[in-house]
Amino acid sequence: MTSTKTVKYFKTNTSKSNLALAYLLILLIVMIAGVPAWSFKEDKKHSIDDFASQPGLSRTTVSPSGKYLAGVFFAYGSQAVFVDEIFTQEQPFVSSGNKWRINWLEWVSDEDLLIGVSMPSQMMSTPVIITRLISIDMRTKKSTLMFKREQSRGFWQIQDDVLGSLPDNPGEFLFVAGKSGPRPSVFKGKVGDSKIRRSTVQGRLKDIYGWEADKLGNIRVGTGFTGDQKKGVLKLKDKNNEWHDHSELLFREAEVLGTPTENLSHYYISMFDPIPPGDDDKLTNQDSAKPKTLFRKVFKFDAETGDEELIYQHDQSEIAAIITDKKDAKILEIRYWGEDIEPLIIDPQRIALNKAFEKNFPEAKAYLVSESKDRSIAIVAVNGPRAPIDYYLYLAQEKRLNFLRSAYTALDPKHLSVVHDISFSARDGLTIPGYLTLPPDATLENAKKLPLIVHPHGGPYARDFKRFD
Repeated sequence: MTSTKTVKYFKTNTSKSNLALAYLLILLIVMIAGVPAWSFKEDKKHSIDDFASQPGLSRTTVSPSGKYLAGVFFAYGSQAVFVDEIFTQEQPFVSSGNKWRINWLEWVSDEDLLIGVSMPSQMMSTPVIITRLISIDMRTKKSTLMFKREQSRGFWQIQDDVLGSLPDNPGEFLFVAGKSGPRPSVFKGKVGDSKIRRSTVQGRLKDIYGWEADKLGNIRVGTGFTGDQKKGVLKLKDKNNEWHDHSELLFREAEVLGTPTENLSHYYISMFDPIPPGDDDKLTNQDSAKPKTLFRKVFKFDAETGDEELIYQHDQSEIAAIITDKKDAKILEIRYWGEDIEPLIIDPQRIALNKAFEKNFPEAKAYLVSESKDRSIAIVAVNGPRAPIDYYLYLAQEKRLNFLRSAYTALDPKHLSVVHDISFSARDGLTIPGYLTLPPDATLENAKKLPLIVHPHGGPYARDFKRFD
């Protein structure tokens, strides 16, 4: 893939939308990092600096209508956000700060983008990291630091804990804030707000320190721990807006993966099988509740009645994520932690896309990172040992993937190494899987007496993946 190829492709398209899209892609190449999109030279081997370079493009996202493309780029020693109108030939809007570390981007209307950032500060002479919320209004092309007039001490350090947008109220969103005391509440905000509103959407609950909402803006899940900090707490809301304490599920290592909206009492929860009758005494000791199976399964759980139904399981992996539509009403895809296990794709459009991904990127993983509300436009990321995160713009009507940019432009795929699957037996006989990266000119057959770096990952659920690292 080269910039020449991208431009040449668009020269063969004469429609206004394609010309505008060509302009956007060229603009990304020139503007984002101030250097050509592919700056490596033929047959030049990589240096340490090449691998230490910051990504030239990340956190790409399209607005709900597909009108705008936003993302993060790194230039001149700092991060910045760009927002560009996809099908027009206008200069992109750029917002930056010298000390920013951009955590996330989220559209809360088709013209309003929220940015969560971290920055260094001090609390009583002690260095700390604080987070702040910035809004971008594309109608006026202005960025605003939010809550700058808010004086609540409990809200001073963490200000970007946003739960999600409110689809029926464009420009509004839900966020978590502790105005007084350590237990936070949930408030409604609007882009540009300088202070927290007085009324809460969800008040404080005993032992609850974290909140989750569904995609329609309903507060559904509360998590925390008891006053003695010895037990976890899980509370779920039912369709009658009543909270139920289901902390007993944490003994089964429960994790809420989905909040379906067809019945507000239902939840998709990953956890181990129920403890058999007669073993209730094990509930007094969380460590003694040993699972009878190796992997957790996904149950549809009723917060009101406590009933549960097994809906997804796999004998070689746990379920990593349940992908739903924009309303949390339909399941589109089930993804597994096991990298060699193909996702269970339910949605017909995603099935067709996955087939195209497998055909075009046989040695890498391709996945959707953002899509418009009507699913006509999407951002696709391609990631593999020799594909250092390439981004594409997908146009559903044309069934076409247009290359945008590689995140690491100094890295030539020809000089990146292949990653090999390996395994070995531990002292107790357990098979330990791993990945082996050899120099580009080495193979498993001829590699001998090479220096070795062992890179163990964290645990117990953390793992590495066979992708660009």
